[in-house]
Amino acid sequence: MSCTAAGMKVTPAVTPRKTTRGHTGRVEGVAHLPSGQHIITCSNDGSLRLRDLERDAQIGNEWQDDRDEVAVRTMRLSLGRLLPAEARTE
Repeated sequence: MSCTAAGMKVTPAVTPRKTTRGHTGRVEGVAHLPSGQHIITCSNDGSLRLRDLERDAQIGNEWQDDRDEVAVRTMRLSLGRLLPAEARTE
């Protein structure tokens, strides 16, 4: 997508290749797993989701805390374990 502002053409630095569905809130972070075939996304809807890029499908159920709605802003991977790094209540 590009737009013209004051005669200048502005083009985003990243061009989306694929759109995935599932989160009900804005996606805040994406981690690519070492295999290159899977990603984990975190969202302000409070969930983490594992996706298979080849099949364009979610793997298993999303992880979500049973408490009040909490946004997951960032995450870290450590020795194959997913660690939510920042969570906030809205």
